[in-house]
Amino acid sequence: MNSEFNLYRGLFPLKVFVTGPPASGKTHFAQRLSDSYGVPHIKIGDLITAALKLTNAFADEIRAKIEELKDQVLAEYEKTRNKKKDPDLDRATIKVRLPEDILYKIVKMHMNTAACKNKGFIIDGYPRTQADAKSIFLDKNNEEASPEESSDNPFQGYTVNAEILPQYVIVL
Repeated sequence: MNSEFNLYRGLFPLKVFVTGPPASGKTHFAQRLSDSYGVPHIKIGDLITAALKLTNAFADEIRAKIEELKDQVLAEYEKTRNKKKDPDLDRATIKVRLPEDILYKIVKMHMNTAACKNKGFIIDGYPRTQADAKSIFLDKNNEEASPEESSDNPFQGYTVNAEILPQYVIVL
């Protein structure tokens, strides 16, 4: 078990989530913490780039989804563009946003690496919503919830994945 490994070796992983509005200094402070404590700084863009470098089926799925999204952007552009005035859209420069389910898989895959489990991590700006946080830090229970349980609890039917749940949240 990873917790036993860390306890035996005196490792106490630091898990920090830095959040705040745009341009509030999330990345700056996250990088400073990372440098000070020697803990990996997780940035979504870097995770996506690393995932695309993999040579497995998941990386192929990501590349296919990116191409599909680029095709959609090109199709929308062609529908609305003025042929005489608007320039052609360069496919290589199109930036697309990956769907949330793929982002969840990428982030969870990285957080389950030995570096993050043993040293910890500092993640900045992500997850952005409660749904993102549920998908990353909680595990869905397989059993059905009983109807007499309160439906006011947004975390009903989930258990905490303690190995990757942040210990500290910094709000800027």
